Amino acid sequence: MPYFLGCLRGVPKSLSNITEQRVRLIRGYAASYNNLADFKARELLKESLSIQKEKLDLQEQFAENFENALPPQKVIGYFQIENKPRAIVDAELVGEIPLARVPDA
Repeated sequence: MPYFLGCLRGVPKSLSNITEQRVRLIRGYAASYNNLADFKARELLKESLSIQKEKLDLQEQFAENFENALPPQKVIGYFQIENKPRAIVDAELVGEIPLARVPDA
């Protein structure tokens, strides 16, 4: 197996796990939307940041692996291609998920 293909091992499963975490987060937000208590808002924020960090850590890990097998221009091209569909989905989600309500003082 070429080294590059070995670099891809685990990528789909890892990204799938992150996607599943995001779906659970969005469902949790939706379930709490009408009555978002302070503790739940903090919990959701912490979980959101944790998911973002996990995704970034994963990208950094795979970028390092790819750089050992490919020229940097191909690595950045791979990440650009990989990020486009996710950016489209994220843009759609931004339009669909309402901002948290701020309680009346």
